[in-house]
Amino acid sequence: MPSKLKHILIERPGDRTIITEHIARYRQKTNAELIETYNKQQALGLIGSWPQALLCFSLSIVFKERFEKSPVLVEKFVLSLTEPIVEKGDSWEYVETSETEQT
Repeated sequence: MPSKLKHILIERPGDRTIITEHIARYRQKTNAELIETYNKQQALGLIGSWPQALLCFSLSIVFKERFEKSPVLVEKFVLSLTEPIVEKGDSWEYVETSETEQT
């Protein structure tokens, strides 16, 4: 069961460079690879790690660019992950409850 932990984002020296590098790498991924990357983080849950927070923040940016929505929520500098997702056409959707209960 993934953690429901949230992470507060406060910019630190060097963060912008790290985020820019993550974004460049994620922009090269296919939709399926991007979704897989998110689902791995979602299954792990937020663990309070700053590198993980930057990775997830970067994922949020690329998801919004590509799909105009993101399963990574950033609200008033607070980062959280939602539920597992699956690819659907040129976008994604949340895994239906019955599918997540089986795993």
